[in-house]
Amino acid sequence: MRIRVVATLLFFGSASTAAEITHGPILGRLSSSGIGVWARTKQPGEFHVRYGTTPESLDQTSGVAHTNLDRDNTGWVHITGLEPYTTYYYEVMGEPGSRSPEELRGDFRTLPNADTHRHVQFNPDGLFNFRFEYACGNQQRVDPSLPTFRTMLERIEASIDFAILDGDWMYEEVREYTADQWRMQSAARTTPRIVGLAPTIMGVWENYKLYLKRGKNLAAWHREVPSFFMFDDHEILNDVNGTGTPGLRNRRAVFRDIGIEAWYHYLGWSNPVDWSQNIHFGRAELKAGQDIIVDSSADFRELKMSESGTLTIHWGTPDAGVNNTQLDRIGGDPNAGVYEITEIVDRNRLRVSPAPKQDGEASYSVGRFNHFRQKITNTEFFYVDTRSHRQMHDLSNPFIEGVS
Repeated sequence: MRIRVVATLLFFGSASTAAEITHGPILGRLSSSGIGVWARTKQPGEFHVRYGTTPESLDQTSGVAHTNLDRDNTGWVHITGLEPYTTYYYEVMGEPGSRSPEELRGDFRTLPNADTHRHVQFNPDGLFNFRFEYACGNQQRVDPSLPTFRTMLERIEASIDFAILDGDWMYEEVREYTADQWRMQSAARTTPRIVGLAPTIMGVWENYKLYLKRGKNLAAWHREVPSFFMFDDHEILNDVNGTGTPGLRNRRAVFRDIGIEAWYHYLGWSNPVDWSQNIHFGRAELKAGQDIIVDSSADFRELKMSESGTLTIHWGTPDAGVNNTQLDRIGGDPNAGVYEITEIVDRNRLRVSPAPKQDGEASYSVGRFNHFRQKITNTEFFYVDTRSHRQMHDLSNPFIEGVS
């Protein structure tokens, strides 16, 4: 570990493109030997983390986290090789801008492991107790600063090991954010691919930034308490259903992958997910009545069908991510909807069901798996994704066999 730190320090001495830190840090990916530290920068650049076992001696340095436009200038660094059941103090190193040093600092405690609690006679398996906080929902309507998190920081932060936020980390606001606004904010000279294919992702990015900026107590909580996350509907769109029902035309369902992609940029990175396949975005040529879609820039042979969700053709309007029920019934690409991938035909072609209704060209995406399991001592956690593959229900017959 000492050799690794020296090498890193030499690297920083040779070059520096540190950028201004605008949001974060957020702690995640906690284990008995590691922690993840997330931040967002004003423009593409990099940051690193200084850390140590006393606040006066941050004598160790992480690797470099690079931030880029296609993730809204967010990034995270995984610090490994830590001692189990040990308190560390840290500071994110970048340009602080208008933020105080206290907003870039915090502390955390690594999880125990079997060796920290093993006793040959009384505890040969090294089992141990731990505590965590669990919640769902960060509604800011009553008090945008979210004072509950201040209370929890004062009363329980020292006694818990981590937190689980089971969805609704935010509620839909500023989803109309425009490309011009985003380019000015992010110092973007070019348009990243994801923005070209799914421009409404910029509104979701802005939604996260608003909650972190306005929710001062929420931001303070994430600086001190490592968290694991699962999304629910509001990370996508309120009451999103039918993402697993081919043939469904629904504005909310086809926003699934745009919302989840932004969630990974801001929160989902924290989860130790085993699935290797990310959401696939592209632009396809469609023919009315023909069940083949063509994307000349794709290589569909790389798709793992065993890790793929449904394919969605996007709504395609600037307000596609806005939570307004009146928008559900108007506009949208004529082929927008949920499709099943029935065959990978070749490099550039997929067979889907149902067939598109009109000739045209549209942005699309293929969903991914997001659920995962986590074992801590003799306890297993199952983080279940209840939105990505949910079929459309029938309120008049809620017990239809085979409908998830």
